[in-house]
Amino acid sequence: MNKVYLSDSGPKVSEAIYGFWRWTDKGAETGPLMEKTVNLCLELGINTFDHADIYGNYTIEEYFGKVIRQKSFKRDDIVLFSKCGIRKTANGFTYYDNTRKHIVESVEASLKKLGTDYLDIFLLHHIDMLSNPEDTAQVLTELVNSGKIKHIGVTNFTVFQHQLLESYLTKPIVTNH
Repeated sequence: MNKVYLSDSGPKVSEAIYGFWRWTDKGAETGPLMEKTVNLCLELGINTFDHADIYGNYTIEEYFGKVIRQKSFKRDDIVLFSKCGIRKTANGFTYYDNTRKHIVESVEASLKKLGTDYLDIFLLHHIDMLSNPEDTAQVLTELVNSGKIKHIGVTNFTVFQHQLLESYLTKPIVTNH
């Protein structure tokens, strides 16, 4: 499968991206099924995998991390996306959180669960209407500068929201999906 640049600023990704949005935690069967799925993707030339902290009730990144640790492929051979920003309370209420604290904690948790030192692309999952875009941009820039994330992206942002956040960034947003 061909690899293409996601934007003028990179990175190079497979033309198809495998997303884990609808995966659920099915206990013992999740690990082997995920390993089989990832290996099939790699055989087909799909090297780009889309995650979010919330997927599978916060478990899917951990299963994927176990697949990475089995060393059937090199970390550098895959492109990892992860997202944060959607929060759920114990009573099922959903809200959006782009605070510094949540973004940093989410990146750290994703890195730990995935067993990697960096995310190729980190996306904000939704706009937090109460957040300050300048503060959000500052923490994203710090995470890029620290090497924990290579590229910044957003999802579920309007064009205006994308442009507003990007106006405060020193690094470009490479995707809005």
